[in-house]
Amino acid sequence: MTQALQTAATGINVGQQQINVIANNVANINTVAFKSANMTFETLFSNTLSHGSAATKDGGGTNPMQIGLGVKIGGISRNFEIGTFVNTGRDTDVMISGNGYFVVQDGSKNQYLTRDGHFSLDSDGNLVTASGLKVCGTTSEYSTISANDTIRVP
Repeated sequence: MTQALQTAATGINVGQQQINVIANNVANINTVAFKSANMTFETLFSNTLSHGSAATKDGGGTNPMQIGLGVKIGGISRNFEIGTFVNTGRDTDVMISGNGYFVVQDGSKNQYLTRDGHFSLDSDGNLVTASGLKVCGTTSEYSTISANDTIRVP
């Protein structure tokens, strides 16, 4: 009886975590560039009741019989599929099609990654995010390395 309660408790705990992931997805449904998350499950422990047997010349073998004794989170992964294109009518808004991130930096030259392409121009003509981080350029459109220079529109 105790084992059954412990197995059920692991299921309840992991089920609560899945509800949290789903709630986060729903809460951010209108957040620009938000990528939803998916959760997978794994068996925590299992009890082997019988071992399998190999096939013989007269017939196939048998599979082992196991009973799961709990569940755990296998992983929480982000869904990086391309989202829906939304025309904002703003010349400074851009969308990433495929893999990649925009590199942005703060006033101390610390760099961060974002997929949010809702940009505008500050008073100096720098391309910036909604929170004021400056967008960095690259050496070419196919570059995987960010330049330290920010994008400034004259």
